[in-house]
Amino acid sequence: MILFSCGGRADGSGTVTNSQLFSFNGSAGLLSLTPLNAPGTCMTIANGQELDQAACNTADAAQSFTFGAASATSSGT
Repeated sequence: MILFSCGGRADGSGTVTNSQLFSFNGSAGLLSLTPLNAPGTCMTIANGQELDQAACNTADAAQSFTFGAASATSSGT
């Protein structure tokens, strides 16, 4: 997983790509994060501490992130 500023450039210029966009329905609770350019690939917590990507697996708690209140955390940690 490589994080870039919007547009992929340090100064924020450039064009946002589908690899920087994730579906979000606005509700609180568990959500998997899949970039629009890679259906079937989900953000995951690897080794208990690093963001990575892997094939989506609904049974994998490391691929479920909790949204709500004032924080965003992984249920896998």
